[in-house]
Amino acid sequence: MGGEQDTTKGRVGATAVDPDDSLLIELEEDRPPEVSAAPHLHLEQPLGRGAMGEVWLARDDRLARKVALKLLGARLAHDERARQRFVDEARATAQLAHPGIVPVHEIGTWSDGRPYYTMEVIRGETFGRRIEAHHAGGALPDELHHLVDHLRRACEAVGYAHARGVVHRDLKPDNLLIGDFGQVLVVDWGLVRADPDAHEPVRTDRPPDLTHGPAGTPRYMSPEQVLGLPIGPRSDVFSLGAILVLLLEGRPAFPQDSLPGVLDAVAGGRAALPTRGPEALRSIAEKALARAPEDRYADGGALAEALGAHLAGERRRARALIEVREAWALESRIAELREQAAEQRALAARALDGVAAWMPLDRKIEGWRHEDEAERLSRAADELLERRIDHAEAALSHEAELPEALALLADHHAARLRDAEARRDALAAQIAVRRLRRFDRGRHARTLEGLAAITLVTDPPGATVIASRVEVRDRRRVAVEPRVLGTTPLHEVTLPHGDWELRLEAAGRVPATVPVSLARGDHADFVRPGESDPWPIRLLRPEELGPDDCYVPAGACWLGAIGLDFTTEPLRRQWVDGYVIRRFPVTNAEYLAFLDGLVRAGEEERALELVPRERGSGPAERGVPCYGRREDGGFCLVPDADGDRWDERWPVMMVDWHSAVAYAEALADQTGLPWRLPTTAEWEKAGRGADGRLLPWGDHADPAFMCVRESHPRRPLPATIDAFPEDRSVYGVRGLAGNVRDWCADAAGSAGEQRALRGGCWFFPTKAAMLPLLYAIEPHRRGDTIGFRLVRSLR
Repeated sequence: MGGEQDTTKGRVGATAVDPDDSLLIELEEDRPPEVSAAPHLHLEQPLGRGAMGEVWLARDDRLARKVALKLLGARLAHDERARQRFVDEARATAQLAHPGIVPVHEIGTWSDGRPYYTMEVIRGETFGRRIEAHHAGGALPDELHHLVDHLRRACEAVGYAHARGVVHRDLKPDNLLIGDFGQVLVVDWGLVRADPDAHEPVRTDRPPDLTHGPAGTPRYMSPEQVLGLPIGPRSDVFSLGAILVLLLEGRPAFPQDSLPGVLDAVAGGRAALPTRGPEALRSIAEKALARAPEDRYADGGALAEALGAHLAGERRRARALIEVREAWALESRIAELREQAAEQRALAARALDGVAAWMPLDRKIEGWRHEDEAERLSRAADELLERRIDHAEAALSHEAELPEALALLADHHAARLRDAEARRDALAAQIAVRRLRRFDRGRHARTLEGLAAITLVTDPPGATVIASRVEVRDRRRVAVEPRVLGTTPLHEVTLPHGDWELRLEAAGRVPATVPVSLARGDHADFVRPGESDPWPIRLLRPEELGPDDCYVPAGACWLGAIGLDFTTEPLRRQWVDGYVIRRFPVTNAEYLAFLDGLVRAGEEERALELVPRERGSGPAERGVPCYGRREDGGFCLVPDADGDRWDERWPVMMVDWHSAVAYAEALADQTGLPWRLPTTAEWEKAGRGADGRLLPWGDHADPAFMCVRESHPRRPLPATIDAFPEDRSVYGVRGLAGNVRDWCADAAGSAGEQRALRGGCWFFPTKAAMLPLLYAIEPHRRGDTIGFRLVRSLR
């Protein structure tokens, strides 16, 4: 199937080689006799070997020059068909007098009877190697311009051959050579077919029939070559179109892995058309690769003209501006598709509201259809966005410094950068920075500089602000390198982008920690939604906090997530008002005291209603109490059904949502403070701070940091509330990732009949400890992995 090709390493070619490069393949037994039939020719160095012959660097004493000598392979010496093909190649090449075709000097017979011919030695490299280097180096538009011009000149040489009635039949990137001085040469005419009826025909001894079964290089053959149909100049045009795809995409037009797969795709005309590069070149490639020959360019000359028109200097800027206008025209359509997708998601949410998982298909179909339509619209918007970027990059292939295209691309990659950093995708952010630097001409200087600003007001004013950069050490995010920013109020004080912890200190007030996550060019102004002035960060007096109270100041934070295996809310930035949260979940000791207080107040029946219990067989059936009774009527810890004795410092478990609410109400009455269950947003911010970390200490989930199933060498059990010091948030809250899950105030479920649970637990695996994960069960349910903790709003 393959056409003849001589192969060397690096700068290669049968007739275009650098003699200083080493051989990739040895000539083995194909060695010429020591005595030449042409005494003026002296072989110096083997250059390579193809399917039919050997190529040597030789010295021609008659003309005192170096030549490339091609000799029919020894194994084909007695094959008359091969001998005729070899001689035809030499004669056809010699008759094609064109700057893009290597001149043949002479033809003769070696002493052992094998034919040979000599050619000019061209130093350079293959077009395939140039294409590879182009894509490895980032595929710059100005490089694309030069490579398309190389291909245009190769098409001109092929077009000249077509005018002489010659079809090459084996055009591919390695048969196009770029010389050291920029000359473009088409080589390896071993499969040539000549038409004697051409206007100025090339004469060979081969029969004129151009149908010769499948021959060529599979990825670059035309459908008619694969099918054994008559071929002509349009077959070479197809091969040149496949080369253009490789140039534009960096991958073949027929990328299938197997030979049968390639041949089947070629025969069916199923080329993988280019999706990158200027639209004009993509259209040229599509036409050149048309399955029907009559739909392609007529010959290589016509294809060269099409490429030349694209490269014409007088049309360069005009075409670039057309590309930019097409990119701008897509912007409104993209926004329209995004809006329509949002509308479809809203319709889906309404259609599925109240539809439980167990309900039949006909209750879900309408919602699903809206979801599918939203997905289709989103994909269409994404595709148009990519087309928009393709248009802008195509404009730069015509004019590399076109301001309109550069601005469009810089804005696009700046947005990609902000999105990647918000998602904490370091690799995507790196790529976006590199591409933004490539296209930006000052518009996004502040973004590339990486600075952000903070405006901060406190109540009372005059607080010292100490900023510490947050970085990852030993799998944990820690605050390092503290620096004093000044005293409040601060107005647009600059800091490098990234995550920071601000410590606010003022006389007579409890120091407060305010984490901030600063994107490039961001301004953290602490303006509450719907307001215009910065929200003052309240600094609390010592008497306003108990010994186990943690203060979470007001501010924006990242909540939700994308890409986790369990249910989460969407990733979003949300404002959360300030509040106080208890450092630990409520313990058995605290809950026992609560129940004992009810007994002393004569509310024993209420105490029995709220006592932790084993699960009953149904909502109306009380399970067995988990606590025992003392002689004085109070409650005490006893071994449970598994024989495990609960610890007073364990979080209370086996309490339903109603019991947790009752405890909070009782504590509020006792203290005069508005204690309650946390909302899911308050719970999540208490654990994640402002930077969207997945766990209280960072993003690395390790069982040594928290009480989860894998934390125990033997049977897992709950731990005391202070057993895992690393399970601590930036605000000092403990045990959010492990030990027990916490009841939250929020209703959940499709009909609001459930209540939210947050956090990991001692019985669940490590991956279930991620703080964005959202659980929900009915409020009457109890479990040995469920407890609660309390918060209170600030007055």
